[in-house]
Amino acid sequence: MGGLLTLPSFVKTFPEINTLIDPSDNQKTTIQGITVASYNLGCFIGAILTMWIGDILGRRKMILLGSTIVVIGAILQCSAYGLTHLIIGVHTSSN
Repeated sequence: MGGLLTLPSFVKTFPEINTLIDPSDNQKTTIQGITVASYNLGCFIGAILTMWIGDILGRRKMILLGSTIVVIGAILQCSAYGLTHLIIGVHTSSN
């Protein structure tokens, strides 16, 4: 995700997190940090839920469920034209 933040097409689509113009803009850097950190939050939640759901479903079904959630998150990220939509996609794909 870090490498995407400076791409011209990414900055054009999501100007809310463009820190290239003014790196000292605290609001934009905070929003950028939340966007990137949502991936780690999703990973954490997914790992915690796997402890309980994995025992119930078993290994194969849990892998299928996790893969399905990742695909849904990737579709959300690819179709995002708003920052909220992108954050939900990043959060979903990390589970």
